[in-house]
This record gives sequence, structure tokens and C-alpha cells, in this order.
Amino acid sequence: MKTSTRSWLYTLMFPSVYAAARLFFRRFKVIGSDNFPKGKKPAIVVSNHQNALMDPLICCLTAPKQMHFLTRADVFKTPMSRKCVLELNMMPVYRTHDKVDDMGGLNKVTFDVAIERLHNGAAVGIYPEGNHGNKKTLRPFKKGLARLLESAGHQYADLKSLEIVAVGIDYSNYNNARTDTTVVFSKPFRVDDILFSDMEAPVRYRLVMERIRQKLSEVMIDHSVGQYYTLRLAEALLTEKTAWEEKKLVLDTIRDSDKITEKQEQEIKAIEHLLSENELEQIDWVRFSRNDKPNVLVTVIAVLIALPSLIINSLPWQIILGLTKKAVKDPHFNSTFKLVFSWILFPLWAFLVAFLLHKITGYHYLMAFAAVVVSGIVSLPFLDIIALRKRHQRAKKLANTSAENYAIWKGHAEQMETIIKAI
Repeated sequence: MKTSTRSWLYTLMFPSVYAAARLFFRRFKVIGSDNFPKGKKPAIVVSNHQNALMDPLICCLTAPKQMHFLTRADVFKTPMSRKCVLELNMMPVYRTHDKVDDMGGLNKVTFDVAIERLHNGAAVGIYPEGNHGNKKTLRPFKKGLARLLESAGHQYADLKSLEIVAVGIDYSNYNNARTDTTVVFSKPFRVDDILFSDMEAPVRYRLVMERIRQKLSEVMIDHSVGQYYTLRLAEALLTEKTAWEEKKLVLDTIRDSDKITEKQEQEIKAIEHLLSENELEQIDWVRFSRNDKPNVLVTVIAVLIALPSLIINSLPWQIILGLTKKAVKDPHFNSTFKLVFSWILFPLWAFLVAFLLHKITGYHYLMAFAAVVVSGIVSLPFLDIIALRKRHQRAKKLANTSAENYAIWKGHAEQMETIIKAI
């Protein structure tokens, strides 16, 4: 593995992947990226891990410098994938279930490479939870990060004061395209006062991870496990119109209160399951209860404007959905594969459609290609309106066919709105 801090493949791919991600997500908000250490100053980046490969991708697209991630070893299985991901600054971390000989020795090599890159001024990313899960809850941390920080400080004196940046990533929906994503960068902080103190190693490691956990929790929506489902209701009631900072404050206040009963938790959990079975979310019932839907005239106009794009792009999108369903066994990877397949397939499809338009109409090939791309981009907000209208109709149907559950949900929603207003 190389120890340089720059990758030509990373640089080459960045513009197109960034453009694809900005189109894939409806809203893409970044807060505090100016907190990131400047120039050749090294940094450790820690992030919550909820959405498989999408999380490191989001970090790479929003960090001001190239990221270097410690990554699960199974991503490096085939020679071709290994060569590619190594060139994209990733470094393999081996775990017990990888069943490799000399796991400790292999991980030491990875840690040594990561430390060398830090010494050269890199930003190294690590997921202290060690696994991913799509609930907005910070899971228990592994000790590997504390050991990496300690080893770095022992090998290079300047790395004892290594700065850490916590990055909180929040998705409005983990699986679908055209949803909202918020990325929040913390101010840099250090743990050398604990890590290189005279305390016993287990105590030092625990206190270091507690500080990192606290800093990471501050920049993400961190529901407690027991209150997860009820807090999801509160989050839906705040809707996408609420600024992230205000939403964070309200949800943290509710999380730390004792106003939610176990019965309410169970009822909301059952309702979330019902909505999920019907491919809806609590936000859809929030919009339905508030009659927050697109105007009929606006929807008709949206259909007319988006119709060419629907006709042109429906086939590749269905292929993308089919490929994702076939390739993905772990649902946490759904949105990642949808984005990757979109990044590959839609440009190829645009070239093909432009070629056909050129042959049929005689338009200049580049003009035809530009027309296809621009029409697709322009139609996206209108496609969002159409999708919102369809979800509203499905939410209405479910509310009517599950009137008892909807009444229970509405009672909880009204109670939660009272709590939110009081805050």
C-alpha cells in the first residue's frame, strides 16, 4: 500500500461522482466544513455509520481534502476491486469473521500505512462503531481507534496532538433516491491529554472513546435506542422545512426527557412497521394530516414538463432498480448501489439517446447529448412533485383502510406537537 496522500483516480472520479450525488439527493446540506484542518495538517475523521458505502462516499464528497478510509477487508476480495479501492485511498481492516491467517499482522500493516499517511498530512477516516445499521442511533464503539491514535503518537511526536473531526451524517431516507442528506462537521478536538496520561490503558481507552462519542453525538441525530420510534415521529413532525440545528435541539431535548411511555413506544413501532410494509414513512402521514400536497394544477404542469424525461429515462431507472435488487443482499447497500449504477448507466444512456436523435433528426451529436442531459436535470424537481403526489395518495388510502391505526398515530402526533411547541 502506498503512503502518499493524493490519488490520481480519486481526483479523476471526484467531479462526476459529486455531480451524480448532488442529482441523486434532493437536498444536500453541508454544515461546518470550514472547521476542517487546513493545508497539510493531518486529521482523524470519525463518522456515524448508518448507510454502508454511502457514508464514506458522502465524507469524501464533502471533506475539503482527499480522504483515506480504513475499510472492511471483504471489499478487497477480488484482484480488480482490490487494485481499484487501494487506488482510492482505502486501507483494509480485517475482522475475526474474515478468517484470514495472521489477522493481527495484516492489521498492523494497515495501521502503519495509515500512520505514515497521517505523518504526510492525510485525513484518515474511521468508523468507531465498526459496523453499520440504519437506525439513527450511535452504537457501541470498538477500541481500534484509541490504539491507532496511541500508536501514531508513539511513532511520531507531532501526531500526539493529532486533531480529530467528528462528522455527523443524517439521511431523511436510507434507501431511495431524491431524499435529503445533511452533513455536519465538528470543530477539531484532541484527546492527547487523556491518551498519553499516566492512567492504565483500559481506562485511557475508555475515556478517549467516551470523548469521541460525545463529540460525534453532538453533530448527528442520535436517538436513544429505547425512544427511537417515537423520536422518528417527532422528526417527521418537524419536517424538512425545519433547520437542522433547530431539529437537533428539539430531538435531543425530547430524547433526554421522560415524557414517552413504553406503551407509546410499542404503538409507534407497530405503526412504523405498517407504514414500511406499504412503502411509506411517518412524514407521509404528517403531510396527509396537514393536507400538505402539491396543487393539482402544479402537478399537471409537472407531468407535462417531466413527461419527456419520464419517457426517456424510465427504462434505465428500471434497469438500475433491477440490478440493485439482484446485487444487494444487505438493504443497507440499496442507496449506494442505486447511486453507483446511476453514475454509470445514465451517462451511457444519454450518449445512446443522443446518438439516436442525431441519426433521426440530424441534430449535431453534442447538441443532442446536451439536450438530453439538461432535460433530465431540469425535470428532476418536477418528478419530485409527481412522486410526492403519488405518496400522498397512498398515504390517504392507508389512513382510510387502517383508520384505527391512523387514529392512534394522530393522537401521538398531536401530543408530540404539543411537546415540540413547548420546547
